[in-house]
Amino acid sequence: MGVRRFPEGYTLRVRLTLETVNEIGFSNPAAEYPEPTEPSYPAAVGMAGAPFADPNLKLVVLSLLLDAKQIDLGTPAQLASHVLGRPVDLEDEGYEIIPEAQDYLERYPLSDELLAAVEEIEFDGGGTAYRFAWYFWDGEDDVFDVKDLSGIELCRNLRSFSAISMIGNVDV
Repeated sequence: MGVRRFPEGYTLRVRLTLETVNEIGFSNPAAEYPEPTEPSYPAAVGMAGAPFADPNLKLVVLSLLLDAKQIDLGTPAQLASHVLGRPVDLEDEGYEIIPEAQDYLERYPLSDELLAAVEEIEFDGGGTAYRFAWYFWDGEDDVFDVKDLSGIELCRNLRSFSAISMIGNVDV
């Protein structure tokens, strides 16, 4: 076993057995980690899905913005607690759509800057936003399928369009 302390406060720890590395660890005992806070949630506005005709297209776009860290919804439990105004245990309540969370997502304000940040669209049941509306959704039904692409032209920097699933007879 070997330990090396660096002037910056980091510690490297290595444990070996003959020619086998069993453990490598880095640590910084002086590191401070602030408690995570709930994000500030902008007020939901407008019609469901706006600026898109199909609210499910908005969920696709929100998934991409979440993945690109352009927006922050916290955790699915934090969003559910925010919209319901009470603590939520998704292990109990995540087996069905939470209508208030779905409504919030469908009316989440999308600025021109956020729409411009969308460079790729991927229709896939594994999208990040779905867990916020229905935590344990298995992707096996068509509840989030996109049926209308109207408004997609507002994503003016769109470079890639990938349809893995969740889009049926739509005129691209």
